Amino acid sequence: MMCSNKDKNNCCDSCCCCCSHNQSCNDNGGKDVGDERYTVRRVRLTNNGWFVARLQFVYVDSQGRSIRTRGTGDIRLNQTVQVDPGDYGVPEGATFRIHASVVAGRDKTSTESFVYGSSGSYGADFITTGTTLINSLVFDGLFWIYGDSSNDSEPRGEVIDDEFHLQQNCDENQES
Repeated sequence: MMCSNKDKNNCCDSCCCCCSHNQSCNDNGGKDVGDERYTVRRVRLTNNGWFVARLQFVYVDSQGRSIRTRGTGDIRLNQTVQVDPGDYGVPEGATFRIHASVVAGRDKTSTESFVYGSSGSYGADFITTGTTLINSLVFDGLFWIYGDSSNDSEPRGEVIDDEFHLQQNCDENQES
């Protein structure tokens, strides 16, 4: 599917991304992290907004239907939750997006998509901000998962820029 708006760097309502001339929506200008080399098995959402949110996932099933999964419990201001999308119904190998359901407000769905894998090596960080009616859901990068523990205190690296270079997170490893 091609964007109907072919002006450089302008978004079109029917597309999931900003498109340049002759660039497909699924291409996302090289910024789509839905690449099998970066299989995601955890999603972490930090709610910095003045609202209660619930984390859900949206994926397309084999029949082409868009499916929204059940949600987590309430995530209040300054709370963080980390979950495995498979525990909420995202099938192995499915491409999914993050959906923040805002209680009594406007929901947000990420523009970034990810491939789910129960043995993936990455997690995706998201942050919500704002109020019930004026809010945002922001992708805050990928992090490397060491081992099988979901403990947030484990060392992690951050994936930076469009080339997904792994950079060790020095702040967590410095002891001086």
